[in-house]
Amino acid sequence: EIGRWGLLKSVMLSLPAPVGPGGVPGEPNALPDFDFPRVAAWVKASRVLMAYGNDANLAAAAERHQGYAQGEDSFALLLERDSGLGCGLFLGGSLYLGQAGRAGELGMTVWHDQDLRRAQPPRALEELGVPARSQRLAEVLAALVTILDLGTLLLSAQHPETLSTEIAGLLPAHIRVAQSRFGQRGPATGAYGMAAARARNALLAQGRDIPEAM
Repeated sequence: EIGRWGLLKSVMLSLPAPVGPGGVPGEPNALPDFDFPRVAAWVKASRVLMAYGNDANLAAAAERHQGYAQGEDSFALLLERDSGLGCGLFLGGSLYLGQAGRAGELGMTVWHDQDLRRAQPPRALEELGVPARSQRLAEVLAALVTILDLGTLLLSAQHPETLSTEIAGLLPAHIRVAQSRFGQRGPATGAYGMAAARARNALLAQGRDIPEAM
């Protein structure tokens, strides 16, 4: 495709689904009707570099390169969207994916409210109402940040004030809790940066120069 800036060279698709080390989207996938074969056919015909990325991971990458986590080697970012809950994790300077790419899949965490123990089976965190979900999510995030000894927790939440209040009393004062710079634009910003980096690396591998994009 020829646009304002020339030929399209690289595409990164942000998905509300885990993406494993091999780059293959997995489950749970909040876009069950997404036509992966059609995308693959377009990529083959267009000869464009294309990859998939988890939306929370891409948002975390955006914050580390251009946002409020610059210079941070180990931090977490919560991404809360209509499609679900996710957490992007940087550990030791690298994006942590987990064994199967499911690291940070908070939404499927099963929670059993004490008051509902006899009335209902456990429910996923994503299925809880706003007050209960904010409280449980704050507890899960506080435990995650404490166990991994992270220095920063960034929030891109639908109810950030409520969640910030819940978390404030659960973490030590030295841990920084802040709103993300890019908010709901985080996944798109991260996808652009990753796509630009892949295109740049491909051109450098051919011995050609290309200016920095991030």
